[in-house]
Amino acid sequence: MDLIVWSKILIFVFPSYGGSRIQSIIERKWNFGSIGRVRTYSGSPEESEQEFHSKFDEIVKSETEKEKKNTFELASLLFKDQFSKENLQKYLEELDKLTYQKDSEEEYKRLSLLNIFSEMLGFLNQYEKSVNG
Repeated sequence: MDLIVWSKILIFVFPSYGGSRIQSIIERKWNFGSIGRVRTYSGSPEESEQEFHSKFDEIVKSETEKEKKNTFELASLLFKDQFSKENLQKYLEELDKLTYQKDSEEEYKRLSLLNIFSEMLGFLNQYEKSVNG
């Protein structure tokens, strides 16, 4: 599971807000979700430095994709109503309408949620295709 993505999903699911849910979430302080994950790869003695970095990057990319898929799957199972395709589309539209100063914390949060919801919508579309044949 991608813990950073999961924490942002939980921030979204369990808000204390009034008015616009999206705007309220972006403009309030986030108390968790910013710690990264340390990954390791020992490689083999025969590998060159370039091969080592290439394999490490490949492993990180593969594991990150698996973790995101698992995170989106869990979120869509536990919070089916909040993360329906229709609601995700609605959230994306609202996020597109909001504007914040370019390098602000709010803009970082807006872009982060925009990315997560876009990827989650893509996951749901792909999942739907695989189930329906």
